[in-house]
Amino acid sequence: MTLTLTRSEKIFGGVYLLLQTLLVPFAVALLCTGLGNPSDALINLICFFCNALLALVFFRRLLVRSWRNAARDWKRTLAVTVKGFGLYWAINLLITAAIVALRPDFANANDAGVNAMIDEYPVLMTVAVIFLAPLAEECLFRGWIFTGLAQKSVPLAYCVSCGLFAAAHLVGYVGSYDGVSLILCLLQYIGPSFVLCRICREADSLAAPLALHMLINTLGCIFLR
Repeated sequence: MTLTLTRSEKIFGGVYLLLQTLLVPFAVALLCTGLGNPSDALINLICFFCNALLALVFFRRLLVRSWRNAARDWKRTLAVTVKGFGLYWAINLLITAAIVALRPDFANANDAGVNAMIDEYPVLMTVAVIFLAPLAEECLFRGWIFTGLAQKSVPLAYCVSCGLFAAAHLVGYVGSYDGVSLILCLLQYIGPSFVLCRICREADSLAAPLALHMLINTLGCIFLR
């Protein structure tokens, strides 16, 4: 895997993580509150745009290198992405079937939350879910975390990236759902994250996981509503 992080990109990644998880949500909530009584959907929508913009700023060179790698061997990139979609679909079906067998009334907490936000801001939130969220998440979880750690230990890179990716989608629901439901939701994100990490490594580019992530979210917006 030739796609690696420079020293400055490793530092920028840490700054981006701090901004995304602490500063941006606080600043956006503070600003919106000062202008009125904002809904959670509005705050999240603005955060999506801010996080995507910051990802472009902090990871622009990594994205350029990824694009060049993908363009240099676009057939391989396409084949890896298609194979990744098949693997994702198979893993997702197996995990979902197992979860439904254990708990027939199971509903993914994050899916329910995203659908509620799309109902409030149909066009803007759909754009955010399909394009902005994958950009920010791939730069962070596959770009900074997985690619950075893979330079030292590939197994560790898989474990940390998959675990944090799954946790990031559910941390906001801790206390609102019971522990078993959250664990089952966690399992639903481990599989896709593994596939995204794998095709990032195979394609030697963020282009493949970014394209697959956008496709997965597009299908989610279509079939989960």
